[in-house]
Amino acid sequence: MALYIVPAKCISCGACWADCNVEAIEIVHHKYAINVEKCVDCSACQYVCPNDAIFYDKDTAIESVNAEIAAAKEKVAAAKAAAEKVDSKDEEAVGKANDAVTAAEKALAEAEAALASIN
Repeated sequence: MALYIVPAKCISCGACWADCNVEAIEIVHHKYAINVEKCVDCSACQYVCPNDAIFYDKDTAIESVNAEIAAAKEKVAAAKAAAEKVDSKDEEAVGKANDAVTAAEKALAEAEAALASIN
């Protein structure tokens, strides 16, 4: 079984490609991918990936991204609940609360995009 790169999490930095001793990392649609016929499961690429985009297999990738989605949904709910408690007259607090909601929603969207990119 070969390692798997989640396309939406790959930032195309090339760290995995540079560390692969068996030349199993290839570029596909402007992102790195692992050639399963060449990969020897050494995990060298997994250790150097700065964005945690490489998983032992596709099923593990799906489980991990689903966990990220669940955590992101909790953060969105918590940020929205906190925003509701902010005094609407305090513009600075309202701005910070809205920024927190926006950041949480962005993280959720990125996790959902990562799941969608797993084919």
